[in-house]
Amino acid sequence: MNEVRWGIIGVGDVCEIKSGPAFQKCTGSRLVAVMRRTGEKAKDFATRHGVPAWYSNCDDLIKDPNVNAVCKFFFPRQCTSGFQVAFAID
Repeated sequence: MNEVRWGIIGVGDVCEIKSGPAFQKCTGSRLVAVMRRTGEKAKDFATRHGVPAWYSNCDDLIKDPNVNAVCKFFFPRQCTSGFQVAFAID
């Protein structure tokens, strides 16, 4: 089985408790990058949850070569279309 290396766009309050930790607990799944418009908050989330990369721009997360799947919990203004997020990763 190939490992799914997730990047999450929008690591706010809901992701903190419900969704974020689950990505680390599932077999074959690892959270490797997070994004939040406020860089300090993204860095804080990453540090507390052992996530190696954090971003304040969704395009940077999408281009991260360590990310092979993206989940979005909100739609940041920096991304211009849902199709960009959905199809940017091979």
